[in-house]
Amino acid sequence: MSLCLSALLMLTLTAGAFQDSKSASPFDPPAEVKRLSFFEGQWDVDQTAYMPGSTEGQKSRGAVQCQWILQGRFMSYRFQTDFPGMGPYEGLLLITYDPEMKKYRSWWYNSASAQVAESVGEFQEGKLVLTSSPQEYPGMGMMTMRTTFEPKSGKGLLFTLEMQTTGKWETAMVSDFKPAKEKPAASKAAPSPEMKKVEFLVGKARGKDKMLVPGQTTEYDSETVAEWLMRGAFISGIYRAEMPGYGKMEGLMLTTYDPNSKKYLVWWFSNNSPHPMETSGNFDGTKLVLVSKPFRDPMGVNNFRITFDSNLKNSPNYRMEMKVGETWTPILESTFTKQ
Repeated sequence: MSLCLSALLMLTLTAGAFQDSKSASPFDPPAEVKRLSFFEGQWDVDQTAYMPGSTEGQKSRGAVQCQWILQGRFMSYRFQTDFPGMGPYEGLLLITYDPEMKKYRSWWYNSASAQVAESVGEFQEGKLVLTSSPQEYPGMGMMTMRTTFEPKSGKGLLFTLEMQTTGKWETAMVSDFKPAKEKPAASKAAPSPEMKKVEFLVGKARGKDKMLVPGQTTEYDSETVAEWLMRGAFISGIYRAEMPGYGKMEGLMLTTYDPNSKKYLVWWFSNNSPHPMETSGNFDGTKLVLVSKPFRDPMGVNNFRITFDSNLKNSPNYRMEMKVGETWTPILESTFTKQ
């Protein structure tokens, strides 16, 4: 059993630290996310996939489990299938509403690639339409994806995936979602050697967190639970804590290894932010050191460095720092113990 994916969100912590305790909680999800309720449940999926330029599709079946996560701020959509000629394939879609953009946003991860497809959209005539940023796909060039989710009368939904390469939208898949009685069966993980190196993240752990914001040191308990996801291509971890005076914090950490950049990629989603913090890095001895892309939080746009120590006997075994000028300033330390 294992451990540690802690302190998951600088944003959660700093937002809490600088929040006026008399104001509304920063952890409450926007009301607009409730429009995503039609996803919730277990689904059997009849799907037809189309090759570019073809009108004849290949039929197959899939399974989807949708549920609220991160205190109801995100809808989690976990997909499993076995495509003819391609084999088992799994994906994770995370959807929320961004109050600043006034748009719905999504992130798609899958077992075949370390790439993430980000999309933005809105409801159009009762359908949720999400369009991705242009992205290069091996052997296919630059491509834009458009996904449409249409709630059916009664219970269920229809799904359409379209792709655009030369200015024309082509249908890539259509699916019919019907209620299922059971959750999809758990898949077997077959992690790569690189992912085996971060297996220390998998399992359950309890932590002691210490936030080191200047002028205010706050300590509190936390817990984590992490599992293999998408056939071992990812590790998915949930972090929970209740920070004195600020309420419940919850976060999701997704970890994978990108063979192209030869780096670990980690996304941190929280219950008080409509977008993730993205980090990347590698091992330095026993320590996995990750540095974020510029990340917008209540203090502005900042960079963070996160260190996990795979030797859990060391204390603290988690550390978060913020770059101030040319100096990395500690803002959080945690010690996690396996359960």
